[in-house]
Amino acid sequence: MIRDGDLTAHRSAVLIQPLSDEQWDRFLGVAAESSGHIAALLEHGRVRGRDQ
Repeated sequence: MIRDGDLTAHRSAVLIQPLSDEQWDRFLGVAAESSGHIAALLEHGRVRGRDQ
């Protein structure tokens, strides 16, 4: 659950179909190449969530 600027609560869900071994390999490769960017996004979200 997150809250926007006026403290309205929002919830979301991400639904994906199971990945094949080939799709997992591709996903993990992209994730590894983008690990710094992903970490920055997660850190920003964590800090922002703590402030609210």
